[in-house]
Amino acid sequence: MMADKGKGVKRKIGIVGVGKVGTAIGVLLKEHGYEIAFISSTNKDKLEKASVEMGGVKTIDNPVDGNDRSVVESFHGADIIFITTPDRAIGDAAKEMAEGGCLRPGQIVLHMSGSLTSDVLAAARTSGALLASMHPLQSFADFSQAAKNIPGSIFCLEGDKDAMPPLKEIIKLLDGIELIIPKEEKPLYHAGAVVASNYLVSLVWAAVQMYAAIGMREKDAINALMPLIEGTLNNIKKLGTPKALTGPIARGDCETISDHIETIRVKVPHLMEFYRVMGMLTVDAAEKNQSTTEAILKKMRGTLRN
Repeated sequence: MMADKGKGVKRKIGIVGVGKVGTAIGVLLKEHGYEIAFISSTNKDKLEKASVEMGGVKTIDNPVDGNDRSVVESFHGADIIFITTPDRAIGDAAKEMAEGGCLRPGQIVLHMSGSLTSDVLAAARTSGALLASMHPLQSFADFSQAAKNIPGSIFCLEGDKDAMPPLKEIIKLLDGIELIIPKEEKPLYHAGAVVASNYLVSLVWAAVQMYAAIGMREKDAINALMPLIEGTLNNIKKLGTPKALTGPIARGDCETISDHIETIRVKVPHLMEFYRVMGMLTVDAAEKNQSTTEAILKKMRGTLRN
């Protein structure tokens, strides 16, 4: 089993799927002394580019074929196989590898999806593989950002007990921090990540639309808002939530909220429901922070409902 290898021994790595994350993890692991046994993808252009980024590694561009001994040997030569395909293809990839005879007992097969658990890899267990998922809690707009952002990240880790030590070793080498959660909690963990990252983009987009309604260009609006956004994030980092909350709701200014509602209703009516929902959540935060009286909070909720 994988646990038999001595501590500190660099395992050989295989990567199935070479998008932003797959390419980045390959580059980073090679930089830390891991041997990349192979990378695999049906997209030949991505495969070639990923190989170049990794300094030239073995590529497999054909579907998993148990009759192709060179493919089987390449897969068997990897101690850890990362499946970094789109989520919808992870289970099929594991099944194809298992049915093609490309897996062997003791290998670790893992994916890096935020929402799926290691259960999606169940087909690989029939070959004696150990299963895991390891998700970096980060945002990846492109390969270069992925390679830059992965080191130092929180990694959500779950799976078979014997798969953990080598994966924890990888996380440590990447200056990461492991976050081990119950498998059944992974969907809620991922929902929280989506709210903090993806919905933050949507929130800023809503503010940009409001500024567009007063004649500002998107670039100018973003430049104007960015110091405010960064200041707020710094406050959250320093004070936590909800103590970082400022503004009219935090100070109980119902009149200002009424003015907002009136102008949004006229200028950007499609954002009315968004403003109300976010406002109600902000009132809850103000209540938690005890920044104003219960009477004013009640009045504020009434204003947002009307």
